[in-house]
This record gives sequence, structure tokens and C-alpha cells, in this order.
Amino acid sequence: MVMSNHDDFIKYPVGKIKKGDFCDDCKRFNARNSTCSVIAYDDKKILMIKRGTMPLIGYWALPGGYLDWDETLEECALRELKEETGYVGKFAKLFTVNSKPNRSKDGKQNIDHVYVIQNILNKYGYDKNEILDVKWFSLDNLPSKIAFDHKRTISEFRKSLDL
Repeated sequence: MVMSNHDDFIKYPVGKIKKGDFCDDCKRFNARNSTCSVIAYDDKKILMIKRGTMPLIGYWALPGGYLDWDETLEECALRELKEETGYVGKFAKLFTVNSKPNRSKDGKQNIDHVYVIQNILNKYGYDKNEILDVKWFSLDNLPSKIAFDHKRTISEFRKSLDL
């Protein structure tokens, strides 16, 4: 009996690559094609990271990354904030969803869920292999090289504050 695509999906719900691993053949990462970005906002400033990995090495971006298997969007936003900036937050509120097919620059057509975190707590270390720098920027003085569609997202956030 020949298995259908549906039967394969039931037998291998995450494919034959383990969750969170790279495929040795195609080099793709087995992740959910959703990302979370974080607008960490405090005193009219937002927290940004300088990317140390492709795509767009050296560009500034909102902290964020891929939604892991078995985690919620809110958990992803708080995890990415801590991993990429060292800051811990307490409250994540959905701000917007970015779903334009060409937004991610890595060919995956990721859907990005942007969360605002205002309760910024203690700072710990961050992944210096992935992140070149972490810095607070005034909404009136953003860096010129901003990755992905984050400049538009920040602009929409600023408008929502009526500044």
C-alpha cells in the first residue's frame, strides 16, 4: 500500500528532521515559520540589537527570532528578549502581525508577531555570538541601517503613542 502525503504527515508531524535541528542535506532549520519581534519600550526609548548573523549582519533590529516547538508566542517574545538582550520582561502584549511574503529576506516567508514589553526587569548576559551590540534608542534618533521591516514597525508603534 502506498502512503499518502497525509499519512506521512501523521507519521512524521515535524518531518524527518528532529525539532530544532538543521537538515544535513538542505541546511534548513526545522522550526515553525513564525517569528516574534519585541518592542521593549521604556521612557520614550526602544531596545535594539545589532545583528551578528546573516541575513543583514551589522544592521540594527528589534530583538526577536523563531517560535520554538511547543512554546506560545508570548513565551517566544520573552525568551528572545532575554536571549538577545539579556533583559527580562514580564508582560507581553501583541502589537501587530507582519505577514508580507517578502519581509524576512531569508526566503521562508515568515509571519512575524510583534509584542510590546514595557515591564523591563533585570539585565543578565546575552548571546555575543549572535548579537554584536544591544542599545536603547530614542524614538527620535533611530539608527540608519534597520533590518527587515522593523523600521516600518517602529514607525507604526511611534504613531500609536501619539508622539
